[in-house]
Amino acid sequence: MRGYILLIVCFFLHVHCVHAGVRDDLPLKVKEAIAQAERETAASLQKADQPNLRSQIYGRLGMVYQAQSLMSLAEETYRLALAEFDFDPWSYLLGMVLTEQGRFTEAIEVFDTLATKQELPDVLSHLVLFRVGRVHLAMGSVEMASKRLESALALNHSAVVLSALADVAIAQKDLPLAKQRLESAIEIDPKAGQLSYKLALVLRDLGQPEKAKQRLEERNAIAPIIDDPLLLDCLLYTSPSPRDGLLS
Repeated sequence: MRGYILLIVCFFLHVHCVHAGVRDDLPLKVKEAIAQAERETAASLQKADQPNLRSQIYGRLGMVYQAQSLMSLAEETYRLALAEFDFDPWSYLLGMVLTEQGRFTEAIEVFDTLATKQELPDVLSHLVLFRVGRVHLAMGSVEMASKRLESALALNHSAVVLSALADVAIAQKDLPLAKQRLESAIEIDPKAGQLSYKLALVLRDLGQPEKAKQRLEERNAIAPIIDDPLLLDCLLYTSPSPRDGLLS
C-alpha cells in the first residue's frame, strides 16, 4: 500500500507540474472546485483496496477534467482508470476525449474495440456506433460513417443519429434525403432549434427560400435533448461548487 500511495503522490505532482498552465483561464471557483476534487480523489485512493474501486475514483476525476475541457488531463486520468479496471464507460469517454483532441484514428480504435465487446448494453452500443460514425464523417470516410450511423439508428431511432445521417446525405450531395432525415429528427425532438436551422439551410440549397425562411421563423431556441447519459454525467461538473464534494 505504501508503494501505491507513492504512485498517487507522483500522479498529482505530474498533474501540477506538467499541466501547470492548463487551468489558468478557468474561473477561480472552478479552479478551487477542481482542486477539491483532486484532494478527495487522493484521499479516496488511499482507502480503496480494490482495482474496480480505484478505477471508479480515477474515472470520476476524469469526468471533472473533461467537463472543463481539460482534455489532456482527462485522457491521462481515464487511462489510469482503465489500467486499474476495464470499465466500459471510461473507454467510451476516452474515445470522446481523443475525438475532441482531433486524434481521430486513436478514437476510432478505442470505439471499435469497445463495440466488439460481448454483452455490451444496447444503450452503450448505440452511443459508440454514433460517436465512431461521427469520427469517420469528420475524417471524410462517408461510406463508413453511413454504415456505423445506420447501425446506431437500428438500436435507437434517435434525433441525434438522424441529424448525423443528414450530414452524411449532405456530404453525398443528396439534399432530398438530408431534408427527409432532418424532418424525421424534428418529429422526434421538435424543440431542437439546431435541427430547424440545419433544415432551413438544406431547403435554401434546394431552391425553396420561402420554406427555409419559415423554418427559421419557427426555430425554437431551446437546446436539443442530450440523449447521452455518460456525457450528461460529465456535464454535471460543468459549473461545480467548491462547497460541494464533486466526488461524494
